[in-house]
Order: sequence, then C-alpha cells, then structure tokens
Amino acid sequence: MSLSAGSQQECDSTRVTHRSSRPLVLALSIFTVVAPCGWGCSKPSVAVRESPAEKQSPPKPTQSVPRVDAKLAEVALPGGEISDVMITQWIEGGALRRLRIAGSDIDDEALAKIAASVPLELLDISDCPRVTAAGIDAVSRIISLRNLRVSGSAVNDESIRSLAKLTQLAALHLQQTAVTDSGIGVIASLLKLKELNLFGTAITDRGVASISTLPELEKLRLRGTAITGDADEVYASLRSVVDLDLSETRFTNAGMVGVAKLPNLRQLNLWLTQVDDDAIAMLAGKHSLTLLNLDNVAGITDRSLDVIAGLTDLELLHVGGTSVTAEGLEKLYGLTRLRTLFITRLGLTAEQVEAVRTAMPWLTRLEG
Repeated sequence: MSLSAGSQQECDSTRVTHRSSRPLVLALSIFTVVAPCGWGCSKPSVAVRESPAEKQSPPKPTQSVPRVDAKLAEVALPGGEISDVMITQWIEGGALRRLRIAGSDIDDEALAKIAASVPLELLDISDCPRVTAAGIDAVSRIISLRNLRVSGSAVNDESIRSLAKLTQLAALHLQQTAVTDSGIGVIASLLKLKELNLFGTAITDRGVASISTLPELEKLRLRGTAITGDADEVYASLRSVVDLDLSETRFTNAGMVGVAKLPNLRQLNLWLTQVDDDAIAMLAGKHSLTLLNLDNVAGITDRSLDVIAGLTDLELLHVGGTSVTAEGLEKLYGLTRLRTLFITRLGLTAEQVEAVRTAMPWLTRLEG
C-alpha cells in the first residue's frame, strides 16, 4: 500500500458513449503517488495489505470511437483500444494534459504522434505490451512531463538514457522494468524528482547509491528489489526522504543504521523484511514517524513495543504476523495519536482484541 497521495485539480467530468451504448469513461481521477507498495491494507490511501492484490485485466472497449470533448484535460482508458481517430481528437482538442492508458494497445507510432503535438503533464503507459524502446524515446520528447509511469522489459538500461531529457519530472514510476544498477544512475540528473518507484526491479544497494544525491527526493519505493541494506551509509544519505518502502526485500539490521539517521522520515514500510528487535531499537526517539509497517516480520517481539510506545506521533502501526503477544500490546495504550492498528495473525482471542479496542477508544480502525 502506498499511503501518501498527491493531489491535482479536477478536470471536466465528461462522459462519452460508444455507438453500442457501452460507456468509455474518460474520467477525472485523483493521482495517488504510490504504486503498488505492499502496505498490507485493502485501501491503499489508508490501509495496509497483507499480500499483493492480484492484477485484473479490465474489459476491452468496443471498436466504436466516441467524440472527445475538446476541453477535456484528462483521459483515462485503462486497458482500452487506442485508435487513430482518438489520437487525432486528443491532438486537435488542445486541452489534454493527463493521459492514463495503462494496459492499452498503444504503440510506438501513436506515442510519437502524441509526443509531437500534446504537451502532457502526466502519462501512464505501464503494462502496454506494444511499447518498445522506440516508444520510450518518443516519450522523452514530451519535455512538459511531470509524472511518468512506465513498465515492462522495453524500459531497460539503454532506453532509460533518453529519459534524462525530462528535466521537469517530479514523479517517475519504473515499476517492474528491466532497469538495473548499470542504468539507474541517469536518474540522478532529474533534480526536481520527488518520487521514484523501483518496485520489482533488480536494483541493489549500489543502485540506490546512484540516486541518493537527488536533492528533492521524498518518496522512494524499493519494494521487491535486490537491496539488502549492507551499505548503511547509502541509506543515511537519503536525507530528504520522508516515505521509504523497503518491503519484500532481504533488508537487514545493517541498513537500519542508516535509515534511523534520516531526519525527516515519516513513513517506513518494513513488511516482509529481515529486521528484528535490534533494528527497531535504532528508531528510539524517532518522533517524526507517523506510520510504521512491521507486517509479517517474525523477528519483532514485545521488546520492540517498548521502543514503539515512545513514538508518540504514530498514526498507523502494523504488527500483524509478528511475534508480539497480547500482554505486549498493553505497552501501546499510551499512543493517543494512533488511529489505525493492525494486530492480525497474532493468535489473539476475540476478548483480547476487544480489550485493545476498549483501552484505545480513539482508534478509528482496529484489525485483529
């Protein structure tokens, strides 16, 4: 789960229909800055998932092509079929700024046409199988882009080089791409980057070191990468980061030495990592933390709760699937700012869960 969200202005909520009366929704949506993040909840903006959600392929629209309102600033066609007529409408309309077509059948030629004529600010072409390195090169010519989402093997160490032209980028999602340590260094030239998602890539600690100099980086997603944390100084250098996702990795206590030194850290996801009580001890006095996810970290016991009890600004805590006991949970009763608490898979009885609820009436969500 990604728990932080960006905001953007609403677009005209224009609805158009196929001749077959089956709607294509060209919808306004709120841009959530996270990509799949593994926070263990069913609602990405609030909660933590205990396992990654299965991807579902949205239904394909019919061949009929609606007329697009020339004033439409945002188009969302996930999984859609992109026709030449649509592209012409987007170009002639002149107002399009945000194009969300993840999973669509768009190809390199269509992207080249869009890149030449539409000053997009946001483009999501993740999971688009017909996009090759040539398409990525075309995208690199949309110099107005501030938010780019791409995925797939076409995004590799060679093709990513062209993205260095996108100097206005604030958010870059390279989720499940073929980018490695050898190519990621080019991202260090994107000095306005605030969010970087490397979920599911082969990036290691060495690759993290390559981008650690980004001066405005605030959100870093390293879920499912090859990091271990052995180079603790690398993580200590991520000084501007406030939201760090290390989930589903072999990250160990060694890396926590650097993480604990981050001055502005507010959200930390350690779901399915290899840390233990000694790692959490390094967070003692880390009052900047508002969210801590320890889901399925077996090395976490009641000893960690002594430290967590002192993190008085916590708003969300996940200790499900750890080695915490019902008696240990009593140490958390002083966390009056806590609003969401996950105590699932701890072997608690209904009475023990209810005792926590009674002791912490300020909780708006308790999962046990």
